[in-house]
Amino acid sequence: LAFYVVARGGAWLELEETAGGEPGREIALSAGDVVLLPHGGTHVLRDASRSETDVHTVGPGGCPRPASTEAIRFGGGGPTTVFVAGAFRFGAEARTVLLETLPPVLHIAAGDPEMGPHLSATVQLILAESAAPGPGSLILTSRVAEILLVQALRVHAERTHRQDDSTQQPHGLCALVD
Repeated sequence: LAFYVVARGGAWLELEETAGGEPGREIALSAGDVVLLPHGGTHVLRDASRSETDVHTVGPGGCPRPASTEAIRFGGGGPTTVFVAGAFRFGAEARTVLLETLPPVLHIAAGDPEMGPHLSATVQLILAESAAPGPGSLILTSRVAEILLVQALRVHAERTHRQDDSTQQPHGLCALVD
């Protein structure tokens, strides 16, 4: 499961058609947005003007785990967009139970009321720690990323609940029930 948090600027996330035949999508991203890609999958991050120059396609194995917390830079001399990116790895059973019930992309826009104060504060914390890392930053950002994941899953559960207009927990998200 990959995730992005947009720290500054804007970009386009382009998802290719899924193996299950779900059509590709284009999603405009701006500062404060959170995006989860539960199934991984090939995607393209483009600058806000959708330049063809220096496109970095990310797919399975396409973005190696960094050996440090130093920034990775792509692109040219246009406006700068800054992301915090990460990924979670789960065992086979957890992947089947939880992740397979999620959509290919979960996007929570900064201005969306679903962002709420808790998720917004988590976004600000992960962005602040990434911008000015200190001793223990790897541990701190790992834990904050886990909180970000749970809060984003809550948003998805609430969306699913509203869409289904049911009183039951969304299938596959029962793990969030205390």
